[in-house]
Amino acid sequence: EIYEAKQASELDAGAFLFLAPNGMNVIKTLGLDSALEREGLATTGITFYNSRGKQIGELGNRFDKERYGARGHVLKRETIFRILRDEVERQGFGLYFGKRLVKVSTYPSGVRATFEDGTTATGDALVGADGINSSTRQLILPDSPQPTYLGLVDTGGFAELPNLRHLTGPQHMVFGRRASFGYVVKPSGEVF
Repeated sequence: EIYEAKQASELDAGAFLFLAPNGMNVIKTLGLDSALEREGLATTGITFYNSRGKQIGELGNRFDKERYGARGHVLKRETIFRILRDEVERQGFGLYFGKRLVKVSTYPSGVRATFEDGTTATGDALVGADGINSSTRQLILPDSPQPTYLGLVDTGGFAELPNLRHLTGPQHMVFGRRASFGYVVKPSGEVF
């Protein structure tokens, strides 16, 4: 069973991410690689540029399918969520939203999770997704350090720029003095 703190509608938010070959191999084990490959963009490496647009490096064929068993893919977060959610539902697993964890109790025979709405779930094991604001981490490891803001800001988005189709393939990273900008271009001209 899967218990998610957020509501399902909140999980369609976010921009995109890169699933490296090892992540795609996990997806392949689940039998979902074809669906993700259809909707994502296979990358052929990373090209690095300085602030003047001069190429300063390249990691070509670093995501070689023959070498790693899968090629890395850039995907919209909502696509990954939809494909994984649909598979969980297809297999008949319990999937519950709006279940914010507030207490973890362990017993010789297992574990009990208590949620903010007063409901509980029991099982042999609890696996907690450990995001920046993880209540799971704080409940299991109360003495662990709190997250510290380092002054980094990140944002993402999408644009239709058909004149950039010739840049399809690698990820592109442009480095400035105080910031960097990364992008990938799909054959359709959509830029992530």
